Amino acid sequence: MLCGSDGVLKVIEDKLGIKPGQTTKDKMFTLVEVECLGACVNAPMIQINDMYYVSGRGHRKGGSGGLGSFLFVKTLVNCFVKPVVPKVGVN
Repeated sequence: MLCGSDGVLKVIEDKLGIKPGQTTKDKMFTLVEVECLGACVNAPMIQINDMYYVSGRGHRKGGSGGLGSFLFVKTLVNCFVKPVVPKVGVN
């Protein structure tokens, strides 16, 4: 695992309660680990469906990755696990 991707994987495993190759009980998420998404300069990154997500911080010297505390990944996964539904009516 490169550039902090092991930490990203751990955050997702903990949040969804599954390991690579498994699907959640509600069949909403399947976790697949891949070797390359073709964006080394933005590593680590994740792909959800057809979209790629990066923290925007870029790669740091020493291979620690750009996601730091992985708050970005936790927040992103939460958006998909608990989607925000807009209120109906005038806000």
